[in-house]
Amino acid sequence: MIVPIIFASLGCLSLVWFLFEKIKAYSIKAVLIKALTSSFFVAVGIYALCTTHLKFFSTFAVIGLILGMAGDIFLDLKYAKKEKDYEFTVAGFIAFGLGHIMYITGMYLEFFRDQSILYLIIPLAIGCLMGPGTILMGKVLKTEYGRLKIIAGAYAVILFSMVACSFSVYMMMDFKNTGLMMVFIGGVLFAVSDLILNMTYFGEGHEKPFDIISNTITYYAAQFVIAFAIMLM
Repeated sequence: MIVPIIFASLGCLSLVWFLFEKIKAYSIKAVLIKALTSSFFVAVGIYALCTTHLKFFSTFAVIGLILGMAGDIFLDLKYAKKEKDYEFTVAGFIAFGLGHIMYITGMYLEFFRDQSILYLIIPLAIGCLMGPGTILMGKVLKTEYGRLKIIAGAYAVILFSMVACSFSVYMMMDFKNTGLMMVFIGGVLFAVSDLILNMTYFGEGHEKPFDIISNTITYYAAQFVIAFAIMLM
């Protein structure tokens, strides 16, 4: 465990550096530091892939982590290159959405055998309800999605499906798999992070240092928890 702990420690130091730069100003420098920070959770995932025998989940999870790193870069480039705001936002949503699909695919390929199909159908149904529900709550949350409403709604469906599926598979394994428990915790942290980001991107008055810090910390906690989960399956 010493190697992944070193990667995680370097990631924490890089995260502090990134937060300092981002709060100071949106810039290409901040984007590059964020990419460096994200490379450390990818490194943890790749190390775990090389040391685990559960190749289905670990392979798809590492692909998900790499897509997450790509999403990081796209969503911060929207601030550094404001003339491409829409394009980078859509690219970020797609990258993160595909990443969550990788996590879902990996879990079911690895663990689903002859269990009831309801372990898949019910969590996907929950995601299909929660996603549009998040968008419909726009009036209450005072968020305005504009032409991003469809892509934001689709992403919300995938995100909440991933959270529900991770719990479903954990339950399917009788709550005895520590790695699956960590994937579920990572999914919840992802949801918390994205709800904060939802207010930051589509609401007003939510770009204060507290919003940026809380969003970023919960996001990186989610990614590192999922990366470490690969080793604990």
